[in-house]
Amino acid sequence: MSMRYCMKCMNRQFHGVAVCPNCGTPYNQPVQKPNALRPGQILNGKYLVGAVLGEGGFGITYIGLDLLLEKKVAIKEYYPVSAGMVSRKDASAVVWNSEVRVKNGQVAHLDSFLQEARKLAKVDSIPCVVKVRDLFSQNNTAYIVMDFVEGETLLKKLQREGPMPFTRCVSMLTPIIQALEQVHRLGIVHRDISPDNIMVRPDGSLMLLDLGAAKEIDIQKTDGSIQSSRLVAKDGFSPLEQYSSSGRIGTWTDVYSMSATIYYCCTGKLPPRATSRTGTDLLVCVPPLQEREFAVLKQGMALDSRERIKTMRGLLAQLQAFGRPPRINRGTGTAPANEKEIAKRPPDAGIAERAAKDVQVVPQVCPRPAPKLLSTIAEHPMPAAGILFGVEAMIFLCVYILGSMPYALLFRIAGCLLSVYALLRTKPSRNLFCAACVALCLAYGSTGSLAGKIGGIAVLSVSVLLLAELANIPGSRERLRKYWFIPMVVYGVYLIVYCAESYDFPLFIVEGVGGCALTLAMRGFALQNNTGK
Repeated sequence: MSMRYCMKCMNRQFHGVAVCPNCGTPYNQPVQKPNALRPGQILNGKYLVGAVLGEGGFGITYIGLDLLLEKKVAIKEYYPVSAGMVSRKDASAVVWNSEVRVKNGQVAHLDSFLQEARKLAKVDSIPCVVKVRDLFSQNNTAYIVMDFVEGETLLKKLQREGPMPFTRCVSMLTPIIQALEQVHRLGIVHRDISPDNIMVRPDGSLMLLDLGAAKEIDIQKTDGSIQSSRLVAKDGFSPLEQYSSSGRIGTWTDVYSMSATIYYCCTGKLPPRATSRTGTDLLVCVPPLQEREFAVLKQGMALDSRERIKTMRGLLAQLQAFGRPPRINRGTGTAPANEKEIAKRPPDAGIAERAAKDVQVVPQVCPRPAPKLLSTIAEHPMPAAGILFGVEAMIFLCVYILGSMPYALLFRIAGCLLSVYALLRTKPSRNLFCAACVALCLAYGSTGSLAGKIGGIAVLSVSVLLLAELANIPGSRERLRKYWFIPMVVYGVYLIVYCAESYDFPLFIVEGVGGCALTLAMRGFALQNNTGK
């Protein structure tokens, strides 16, 4: 029996199931887009074509499956629709414009595309760059087969979470910048760096996508530049030279795009189009970006390529300078650089030192190190909360088995055990923890006492804060970070009332353990950078 696959995610299709359990797409839902290949076609005898992943001016990228290896791939088809050069016939064959065939030659375009694809095979040994696995001609056009990268684009991550701090952004993008430095050493310029061409994998690592616009540097020119034979420009992220057929492309071209990408990551604002900056420069510092950080990015985005930072190595050195404390001379206690020393250095060096020149040196007092156990709990609040919930569940389970306790205690045990499962997962689950809080709320409320009602309100407020964030209510994330401690204050009132009502000190200690667990869990959810469910 032949195996069938979901055309959206390329996972196996289950018999008798109408919706894909992996991506949630109905199996009978059409996923074909205009001008694209019909899903289900086989290319080069072994690549199953699925849904469209993305479209650009010079190509369409599909999710695919290597039927021999049963491995997901990304298939990029040469389809220069932006230039009006091609159209599609019967959802498969590409029809070239007659004027293109007469003036330029269809074969010349395909050969150029395949030639650049062969150059991209050079980067197979470089980490953080998607590898090319195969290339071939079919349907009157050409195809590149690359590794498929699971995850989401950096653009989608930023749209969901908002801007990130400068130091965190630089730390995250450092592997990509280092990979581009190696790509440049092989004589290749990417020319299309932007947040939507950087993939964030489930483990948090980054991968650089879409080297389809890459161009090999003509090493015969003394300045290492080339003339742009094919216009590839993306508003906000492409330098001025990419808007002209005579533009001089080089490593500095990617420096501009990477600087623009960092600017967008830190501000959430799209940089102005390079062609609109030729008169009055519209590129300005936007908070929370600081002026000295912006100064480096602006030099990386200089309109004149001769005034721009030339290499990725130079850009990274200046970006990382803000994460290091100023170097101090032991004898004088002052920063080593003065204006004369900085003036002698290359233009790419010294910006960060100029900014740090007036830093006042004060005696450093080494704080007393915190106990190792407390520092571990502060760094990993979720596992600590899960362990405390587990201890509480075991105590109540023993009490329930050995004594005649009300059945409401089962809700308490269930809530604690569900909390353990929710918090000790690889990625703690808000959904499961909300369900656990509902069970705990029933346990507190069913006691009928004033203390139980107050405890139920405390746990219920936890659910409200987390459910508001899960429902993507505007401002819910900020409210969770700002007011996470309020349920804990209510829980403290519960402990006081409980002690006054029962005078049961051992159980008061157990309730205190539950309060600590709830506090650590809420603190952990408030500190999480993402809003995973």
